[in-house]
Amino acid sequence: MVALPGNVQNARCFRVLRHSWALLGIFGAGWVRWAFCGSLGALCSSQGGPRRALHAKKSSEASLPDSDVWELRRDQMILPATRVTSAEGKAGSGFVLSDSSNGTYVLTCHHLVRDCIRQSDRWDPSEKSSKKVEQILPCTVETFRYDPNGRHLQTVKTSAEIVAYCLYGDEWTFEGDLALLKLKAPVEIPAVHLISEEDFLKEVRPLDPVIMVGCPDASEVPFPTTGHVASLSDVRAGIGLMLSQVMGNPGSSGSAVYRFSPERSRYEAIALHALMDFRGKLTDEGHGSFLRLGVQAPEIHKFLRLHQFSHLVQQEMAEEAEAATTGTKSAKKVAATGTKSAKTKAAGGTKTAKG
Repeated sequence: MVALPGNVQNARCFRVLRHSWALLGIFGAGWVRWAFCGSLGALCSSQGGPRRALHAKKSSEASLPDSDVWELRRDQMILPATRVTSAEGKAGSGFVLSDSSNGTYVLTCHHLVRDCIRQSDRWDPSEKSSKKVEQILPCTVETFRYDPNGRHLQTVKTSAEIVAYCLYGDEWTFEGDLALLKLKAPVEIPAVHLISEEDFLKEVRPLDPVIMVGCPDASEVPFPTTGHVASLSDVRAGIGLMLSQVMGNPGSSGSAVYRFSPERSRYEAIALHALMDFRGKLTDEGHGSFLRLGVQAPEIHKFLRLHQFSHLVQQEMAEEAEAATTGTKSAKKVAATGTKSAKTKAAGGTKTAKG
């Protein structure tokens, strides 16, 4: 069957619509005409006709100038993306969670850097028992610089230490597969906006468009892939996971999954991609899958609280709340000043009239 161009399909739809109206008019069935033509109109719109364009809903992002949209995407998704390499050379993805006077912190997956965590048994003669001794090896984090149009200019390598983690495991031992890294030398990179637990539960829904930014197959620079939320019901060992229909490969683990928030006019990280879902695998070897499982933002907040790093994101939220409060106070002050000026002018006018 040969696919026809959209304009030819639309022309045929409207030709059928016109002839059908004439035939139904003979029988005088007005309500039938309405139902029948409504179905044909839906058919035309499903093939990209003018009805779809008429009812297209514009998002907050679509109302912004092109230059502002690009800057929003660059600063909130492209720049925070990092590449993480373990002590034994295993490469994956990560993203800047916080960058402040306290240092630069990157969030990634535990299974990417678990070879940096080495445990051994050491005999304690005083207690006459053996103890687990943990040795943490440094890993490497790469951040990226771009020109104003998004072309890669420079890659900056920085050593990092693991400051907190929760284990990757099977369906019984899985603890979240998260690792928090602190860079030994801070870098001036914008951090992601991590959606709050309350906003995630209230706003994120299946079929919401998402963008995943990472370094699949240890690519030289991060790049985005697009898709949508497929399910919010997956659970592994009690940890809530988000299923996304978005393309990825080995190395995508640790990527942030973003959703645009019309309420706050920004891109927010709603999950960290951690696992490939084999329901979406493209090869028997498991290389390439269009279904990915990510650790939901509420689980990331729990992880940060558990390891006493919640201040990394709470600081940003507090600053935003303070800015909003300051903006409200300024608006009230301006309004009060305007009212006072209006009263002064009115009083002056009354005095002049009496004089």
